Amino acid sequence: MIQSSPDAITLRSLPDRRYVEVSEGFARLTGYTADEVIGKTPSEVGVWSDDASHAEILEKLRRDGEVRDAEFRFRTKTGEARYATVSAVQLTLGNDSYMLSISRDITERRKAEERLSQLAAIVESSFDAIIGKTLDGTIVSWNASAEAVYGYSAAEAVGQSIAMLAPAEQRHDVDQLLDRLARGEKIDPHETVRVRKDGQKIIVSVTLSPIRDASGKVVGASAISRDITERRRFEQDLQRSEARFASLVQDAPYGIYRVTLDGQLLQVNPALVRMLGYPSEAALLACNIETDVDAKGEFRRQLIEADWRHKDFMDVEAHWKRKSGERIHRFDPRRAPLRRDRADRHSGARYRDRASAGSRARALPGFQAVGHRHYRRNERFEASSRLCRERRGGGERRDVRVFARRDRTPHG
Repeated sequence: MIQSSPDAITLRSLPDRRYVEVSEGFARLTGYTADEVIGKTPSEVGVWSDDASHAEILEKLRRDGEVRDAEFRFRTKTGEARYATVSAVQLTLGNDSYMLSISRDITERRKAEERLSQLAAIVESSFDAIIGKTLDGTIVSWNASAEAVYGYSAAEAVGQSIAMLAPAEQRHDVDQLLDRLARGEKIDPHETVRVRKDGQKIIVSVTLSPIRDASGKVVGASAISRDITERRRFEQDLQRSEARFASLVQDAPYGIYRVTLDGQLLQVNPALVRMLGYPSEAALLACNIETDVDAKGEFRRQLIEADWRHKDFMDVEAHWKRKSGERIHRFDPRRAPLRRDRADRHSGARYRDRASAGSRARALPGFQAVGHRHYRRNERFEASSRLCRERRGGGERRDVRVFARRDRTPHG
């Protein structure tokens, strides 16, 4: 019976602790045969990795007469470090004292425990709320971030139904998701609404995964959720801001455009399209302002090369041409310097005519007052204006209101 046991069984004499008998299980556990260890102490064989723990076990045996499931680390014949538990009793045979011990290898269990401990540390320190639950929705684990997101402590949440986090109108959806997981269906990450302890509704991004037992059967689910309420609010504010900006550009009565330093148009508004006589925005965007719009392209290049980086410009007169070839004049009321190290170098411009409604319509083909400024997408701006005079063909002067965007955000 002793020889057939999978555990390592040894008999050692006391107090010298020399091996008297060892089982085949000892040979399988340590790699040493009986001939290699009988008559020697564990220290002489080199089995114990930690002599201090060995001495502690022996002291407990001397004091209490027995030892139960004490863990220790040992070395095999190949030098591999492993873990085992030992139970031992002290007994007397004739006039001699002996120690009968049974050791069981727990190395794989210890490795599994270490992996679980590491996983638990990751879960507990995660910034995401991680919740474990059974298939009937009972919460069985609740990390610190779940408390931060939902307001419930682990003591309050564990044992409760996960449905307590869902709005009343969505609680049926929670049950359906758990049913789908139990059937082995994959649940894609999704966004939903949840309710905090204080009653506040929040938007969360949720990832659901099945928890399986050793046989592969689904026995529960883990939910990883992140509060994205502020992100969604920011995105909505940004969308509203972009919509207001787009409306301002599209509905403006003056021409507005963005252009790269080499003249490629990036954005134009309907007023500019009408002024230049193109059939659509797409048709105008296909043009290069230097070759297709500027009547004197070399003048624009000179301005950029000589002064663009160093100063702003006011009331710079330039000459444009419409699609039909008709020449028109424009004023650049303001242009901002552009940093040469930016990959997205471009400028923007716009104009407005202050003539009467009838004469303004006639004046549009004849002149343009615009304001140039480098800007980044979604930056806030304000428009300032001033009255100036425009000279038209034949010496006629007209009043125009020039608008210039003044960016209050410093560029990096």
